[in-house]
Amino acid sequence: MIRKAVVGIVFDGKHFLVLHRVLGWSGWEFSKGGVDEGEDEEQAVLREIKEETGLDVEIIEKVPFVIKYDYPEDYKKKYGFDETEQSVFLVKTTDKKVRLSEEHDEYKWLDYNEAREILTHSNQKDALDKAWEILKGEENADTENSE
Repeated sequence: MIRKAVVGIVFDGKHFLVLHRVLGWSGWEFSKGGVDEGEDEEQAVLREIKEETGLDVEIIEKVPFVIKYDYPEDYKKKYGFDETEQSVFLVKTTDKKVRLSEEHDEYKWLDYNEAREILTHSNQKDALDKAWEILKGEENADTENSE
C-alpha cells in the first residue's frame, strides 16, 4: 500500500526553512506529512506546515518532482504502508516566527547552498534543486518584464 504525502519547501524571499527532526529519527528536513482522508495535496501541505511550524503560507507552485521511498519492515507492520509518494510544494511566507511542534527541536532559515548542505536526505536536496530552478525562472521573468 502506498502512503500519499506532501513536502513543503518554505521560502521567505531569501531563505528556506529547514527543521531538525527528533521524532522517529534525527536529521534536517523540510516540513512534511501524510495526506489525510478527504483532503487534497494542497490542503495537506498547508495543514502540515501550520502544524509543524505555526506558519501561514501561500503555495507558489507544485514542484515537478515526487519523492518515493520504501518503509522498513517494522514500519510496514505497524502502519500498513509499503512505500510513500511525497508531492513537493514550494510555498512562501512573510512570517518568520516559527513555533515548532514536538516533531522538531530546532529550525534554521538558510540560503539555497546552506539548506542544500544541511538537509539529511538526498531526495529532499533534489526537491530543493527543482524548487530553486522555479525560483530562478521567476527571477529571470521578473527581470525581463521590468525592462
